[in-house]
Amino acid sequence: MSEPDIKPEEVLERYKQLPKKLESAVAGLAEPVLDLARAPDAWSIRQIVHHIVDADDATKAIVKAALGTNGCLYSLEWYDPHNTWAVTLDYRRRPTSPALSLLRANHRELEELLRHLPDAWDRHVMLRATRTMKPCGSAWRVCCGTRRDTRFTTSGRLNRPAGCIRSDGGRAPASPLP
Repeated sequence: MSEPDIKPEEVLERYKQLPKKLESAVAGLAEPVLDLARAPDAWSIRQIVHHIVDADDATKAIVKAALGTNGCLYSLEWYDPHNTWAVTLDYRRRPTSPALSLLRANHRELEELLRHLPDAWDRHVMLRATRTMKPCGSAWRVCCGTRRDTRFTTSGRLNRPAGCIRSDGGRAPASPLP
């Protein structure tokens, strides 16, 4: 399946909406409500907010690497797919306000950079993932089951190398990720 062409302005408009949507989703919630979860072993609203902001912050670093050093290798070896950061960084008890402020600031900065740099949408990085990573997020994904490089372009396209193992265990030809 090929990815539909999306104009940079459409991408930026969607990108601008995330902080507003997340903030409106938690606006007015009392502190005890932020600690509610759907099940005893599920994440609370507070933990989900921190997870979204941290994932977005990591994505921003990847895009900035592409903008600053076109074609560079960006390693995701530091990323732990088992979410130990949620415990280590104490998602459970931290206030959400600083995280939401970071999200707003990151989005403003990245939007400005993407508008300012004339060839921003043509720049890319090569992602080196770990074997245990699963595809993550809708803004960018990494192919699991391989240590081969994956190319992330600032246009939001991610190309997997030929023979990459899909998350369902099948082999995939070289192509843009859906």
